[in-house]
Amino acid sequence: MNWHMIFYHSTSGKCPVEEFVEDLPVEDAKEVVASIAALRELGNTARRPLADYLEDGIYELRARRFKKQFRVLYTFAGKHTILLLAGF
Repeated sequence: MNWHMIFYHSTSGKCPVEEFVEDLPVEDAKEVVASIAALRELGNTARRPLADYLEDGIYELRARRFKKQFRVLYTFAGKHTILLLAGF
């Protein structure tokens, strides 16, 4: 089952996750996008090493390429909906 993915947009229209991915080198961006795709399929069943719970309803999606690690913060926003918040 695929979960519905929503990318957070600020009141000024900026999308932190999209900007994060666009600023990455192509191969790194592919790894992050692949992790987002895996999260879309797994939803709330995603576990380490792909995803982990932080606190206060915030989770982190993990991607790694060589020694570089990438994170995308997300939360659940209703039934079968994931809200992607920020990347770093």
